[in-house]
Amino acid sequence: MVRSVSVGSNIRVLSMSHRITGAIAFITLFSSIMGLLHWYVWRRLVRDPSWRRPYKITATALICLLGVSLPAGFLLWRVLPRESSAVGATVSYVWLGVLFYLVIILLLQELIRIPVRLIRRYHAIKDLKYRPTVSRKPTTQLLRDSRRRFMARLAAGSALIATGGIATWGMRSVFREIVTPEIPVRLPRLPSALSGYRIAMITDLHIGPILGRDFVENIVEITNRLKPDLISITGDLVDGGVDRLREDIAPLAKLRSRHGVFFVTGNHEYYSGVEGWLRYLPRLGIRVLMNELVTIGDVSPKGASFDLVGIPDHHAGSYHRIAPNISRATDTRDPNRELVVLAHQPVQIVQSAGVQAGLQLSGHTHGGQIYPFGGLVRITQPYISGLHHHTEHTQIYVSTGTGFWGPPMRVAAPAEIALIFLTTA
Repeated sequence: MVRSVSVGSNIRVLSMSHRITGAIAFITLFSSIMGLLHWYVWRRLVRDPSWRRPYKITATALICLLGVSLPAGFLLWRVLPRESSAVGATVSYVWLGVLFYLVIILLLQELIRIPVRLIRRYHAIKDLKYRPTVSRKPTTQLLRDSRRRFMARLAAGSALIATGGIATWGMRSVFREIVTPEIPVRLPRLPSALSGYRIAMITDLHIGPILGRDFVENIVEITNRLKPDLISITGDLVDGGVDRLREDIAPLAKLRSRHGVFFVTGNHEYYSGVEGWLRYLPRLGIRVLMNELVTIGDVSPKGASFDLVGIPDHHAGSYHRIAPNISRATDTRDPNRELVVLAHQPVQIVQSAGVQAGLQLSGHTHGGQIYPFGGLVRITQPYISGLHHHTEHTQIYVSTGTGFWGPPMRVAAPAEIALIFLTTA
């Protein structure tokens, strides 16, 4: 008997195999890096200061437990109900942020320690070269060890204090009142009747392991208080599937604006069962734009209006059958009309500029979220935050984000719901 296997099934199996291989490679790399960082922290905070044995054992056990909490927290989030896994996830992500700053501060101390050692070595060699016969009072091994231990403990203590201060500041920033900056944007093609049009911009909520329904309700209250004409949600709304987060997201149904609520996907939707979210969000009164153009304002032939286009995330084509295609979405539009684009990643500004869009609204970067992480973000994104002129005709506003991802910390990048004022002058 001859068995036939469809080409489609072969492709799906191959794709699944590639994903599993990629996941294993990522887990291996992540585990190796985390293990190295924890060893480095243990060496500088526990081994080098030569604490007494009980303290040393306790500190070593604590660092090991915190290291294990990272994969454990991620795993528990996947297998347990959100209410049961929230505490574990919070501990994991807080430690991830603390570890980040501990390593940075300890590495900065290395930059100070290296030249000090070189200077000491230079003077030691100089003394031996020019005064070889001069008898010097010997420094006992006990004194040298005591000095070395004191300096190691001073370095460890200062690193812990500095990290604690930064982490506390960052966590307070996350849970303080969300800022609502007003951003005026001049669009020459905008009808004068629409000058002063207000778009409330929500992005990167990342509802999931830590943030839940209470946070969403607060966001809805703040946004409605701004009395916007239109509300945009530019991706990374969730970190989890519809079955887990349906009730947490439900308050978004209470968002109110004159011309509705519009959503485009971010990269995290594709890690969270995007098809389910594309079906569920319209039930909350949120219109999902997937390479789609809509008219905003008076739709009559001579009415005051502008075009709004929403495109999927920059990498959507790698995860989903619908890839971003702004050219197709705008191929029949009147180029004399103003065009506003909703796109999750700032790098998509290249496509927006190609169709002469007046403005693109994006998130994704979180403004760096925890300084100086923004420097790494700049490697892949042309803009980190704020309003920029990309070309003579095309501007982009990049929000610092409304929620957070990973560590519940924001350092020099406050959470925001931006209110975009469209003007003609």
